Amino acid sequence: MGEKLTLGPVMVDQILNALSDVTRRRILLLIAQDNPRSREEFIPDTVDDEGETEYMISLHHVHFPFLDDAGFINWGREADTIERGDNFEYLKPFLRVIVEHQGPGEAGSVPHKAG
Repeated sequence: MGEKLTLGPVMVDQILNALSDVTRRRILLLIAQDNPRSREEFIPDTVDDEGETEYMISLHHVHFPFLDDAGFINWGREADTIERGDNFEYLKPFLRVIVEHQGPGEAGSVPHKAG
């Protein structure tokens, strides 16, 4: 059996904050499936061309920095790649529960928009 990870209160808060947002959940679920990924892979099919710029701005200025600061992802700003961070392991049990209980079309189950 694998080593049990111990979470302090700060890490629990960061995990819950990360998972409380549908965009961040989607990022983390996609990274769990395939690692690394390019920024364009995180644009949902439901975002039209007009909303794509606004969505990309929110990824760049809100979601990627938050997840990178928490250590859940490593965001290579220059290469525009996103991969699992050092603290990603702490998220795995939470992500498994989300995947097991989400319905079709819920956060993370929407296919990405091809770049």
